[in-house]
Amino acid sequence: MEIKKGIAVSPGIAIGRSLAIDSEDYRIPRRSIPASQRRQEIKRVRDAFRDAAEEVTALEAAKSIEQSKIKDIFAVHLRFLHDRSLRKRITDLVYSESLTAEYAVSKILRDAARRLAQVKDAYISERATDIYDIERRLLKHLLGRKREDVDHLTEEVIIVAHELSPTQTACFDRKFIKGIAIDAGGRTSHTAIVARSLGIPAVVGLEDVTASLSGADT
Repeated sequence: MEIKKGIAVSPGIAIGRSLAIDSEDYRIPRRSIPASQRRQEIKRVRDAFRDAAEEVTALEAAKSIEQSKIKDIFAVHLRFLHDRSLRKRITDLVYSESLTAEYAVSKILRDAARRLAQVKDAYISERATDIYDIERRLLKHLLGRKREDVDHLTEEVIIVAHELSPTQTACFDRKFIKGIAIDAGGRTSHTAIVARSLGIPAVVGLEDVTASLSGADT
């Protein structure tokens, strides 16, 4: 038996088969578009913001009142998705440099996340995860992809991932998801807060747990 050391962010003991989840790290190449296509790309950006906001609103409404900390996290995401200045920075980049909607979204949001990650205050720097979560949600709508689905599990599992977004974690079913083990993250991350609110035992900061486990490990 191999022992891994990390940061316990949600108390409890869980034993079960591991289920590895991909990190959804989209790689968006810089690609120019004809000037005649800029207006259509700007519309795609606006539509993605609208669809993502509607999706988060639906997730927020599905959570029970006692899970107020989870609702607070959804509220933060909605503030970003309704931020006209953020959306304008993206559409301005599309227009001024004739770039795709996907690249502009990824560029602006990753720059913002990197700036947050460099802040020395741990609570603030870990908010970068929320920005990456919003980026992935917008790209999912732009690219027409579905996020990895763990809604149809039929057995108890331990989720193993390099990184989990707060909204991914908030959708976990406690009946089947009995524990969480993550390479990245810290004690004050929103993912940790969600795990505690759901009562799912969780350890973060394991560094290489995804590399050392297969989907059949316990």
